[in-house]
This record gives sequence, C-alpha cells and structure tokens, in this order.
Amino acid sequence: MKIHVLICGAALALSGCQNQFEITGTNANGTETFKGSALGFQAGKFNIKSNKGRKCKGRFESANDLASGYGKGNFVCTDGNEGTFWFNIEENYKSGNGVAYIGGEKFRFKYGKQT
Repeated sequence: MKIHVLICGAALALSGCQNQFEITGTNANGTETFKGSALGFQAGKFNIKSNKGRKCKGRFESANDLASGYGKGNFVCTDGNEGTFWFNIEENYKSGNGVAYIGGEKFRFKYGKQT
C-alpha cells in the first residue's frame, strides 16, 4: 500500500512540473512573425513556426536562482540558423518576454501559460 501511495504521489508531482506556454514573436520591422509552444517549468523545450515557413526548436532553462527572474536557451532552425536567446520571467513563471537573433536579425517574443 505504501508503494502505491508513493507512486501516485510521484506521478502527481511530476505532472505538475510540465506547463505548456504559448509563444508569439516578430522581427523588428514586423515582416516575419512566429507562433509556437513551450513545454516545461524551470527548464524545457519549444517549437515555433514563422509566417514564412521557418521552423525552429530548442531548449531553455531559468537561472539557478529562481528569484533572479531570467533564463536563456538555445535554438536551431530549419534554414540552418542557430543561436541563443534570453528571456525574463514574470508572474511567478506564468509569462514573460525575451529577445533572440536569427540570422543577425533581432526578434522579440512573448510567452504565456496556456489555460
């Protein structure tokens, strides 16, 4: 009986650690926009697709000190571009915004917890 309770408790704890976030963004002049989603809490992965057909995927993690309110990640795109992005954390990990450079062009993005 104790093992069953332990397994159920662990399953509930782990399921609470995976949050889904919607991601939207655009380049500086608004000619390329993208949408996608991220899965994770303090670390995870994401996939986005632009209105021009570019697809990018990657991983992210927050700073070790959760109170610092920022994180970073890496990505790779189907057109060969890759890089690092940075983001801030708002509303107790429910939303935020960030910046990335894709092919030397600056992109800004927002993310928010899906309901």
